[in-house]
Amino acid sequence: MRRLLLLIGCLALFWPLGLHAAGILVQPSSLRVEVPVGQTREEKFTVQNLTDAPATFTVSADELPEVFQIPDNKFSLTGQERKTVNVRITPTAGGVSTTNLSIVAASSEPTTFNAAAGVKVPVTLVGLPKVKKYPWTLFALIAGVTVTLAGGLGYIYWGRRNPVQ
Repeated sequence: MRRLLLLIGCLALFWPLGLHAAGILVQPSSLRVEVPVGQTREEKFTVQNLTDAPATFTVSADELPEVFQIPDNKFSLTGQERKTVNVRITPTAGGVSTTNLSIVAASSEPTTFNAAAGVKVPVTLVGLPKVKKYPWTLFALIAGVTVTLAGGLGYIYWGRRNPVQ
């Protein structure tokens, strides 16, 4: 009996590798994204229909809909089928923001009771400051002006003191 309890306890420790509700499995169970402000990063997660019946899934961000774009936010899965969902994230401000991605499943069969089941995936978004990029031509121009000025000053100082004969 003790071995059985130990086995169940060990399994319980390693079981929560993904979020699941009645008929839905989502992996990974949370997202942490660091993106410079104004740039876009694409994240992926997997949704699986754990039931044997077909279901229609809807994915949406609870907050910040302008930051999270989900191109394929409504789709159907047959029994035991899985799908990878892409999320495009473009932060509009710096700092840390948190929200949830909601995945809701409803039965696709019209004859069954249509109670929806859902999962919320916590998302932590870190909007990094914009990286300033200077064009190489600006550096080349500054270097050229510096070398020209240094050469001119050097000629004025040493060239006039030691004239070539």
